[in-house]
Amino acid sequence: GQKSRRKWAKGTLLPAPELGSSPSTSSIEPDLEKFEELSNLQDVLVPWVLNNNSDQKSTDKLTTYNRYYHLFREGELIELVKCAAESLELSFTQLDSDLPESTPPHLNDWCLIKRHGWEADNWWVEVELGIQVP
Repeated sequence: GQKSRRKWAKGTLLPAPELGSSPSTSSIEPDLEKFEELSNLQDVLVPWVLNNNSDQKSTDKLTTYNRYYHLFREGELIELVKCAAESLELSFTQLDSDLPESTPPHLNDWCLIKRHGWEADNWWVEVELGIQVP
């Protein structure tokens, strides 16, 4: 949504800080400093270990990479999908999880969140798009 830090940052992705580090703020512009403070709460680097050795039991040639991972707040991912759909002029619908699955609305162009949930410490959505080809 309009409050989304991703939209607010205008597509600029700041590197996520290492866990336990405290970034120097003297060289950061005031607006970016606020963004980084928010970013520190939800943007993390997750270790990803890659075994470069064909012998799976050996740990001699392990390479660790830090991959960027965004932890969504409840409702944030759905709001991002909704805003993206609206920016593309798609009709947005979210199915109620208590109701049986139904077919998407009979509209020309639509975005439907079929399911959403919490798994592996983050939120996920299942989205279906329908675009009418002339």
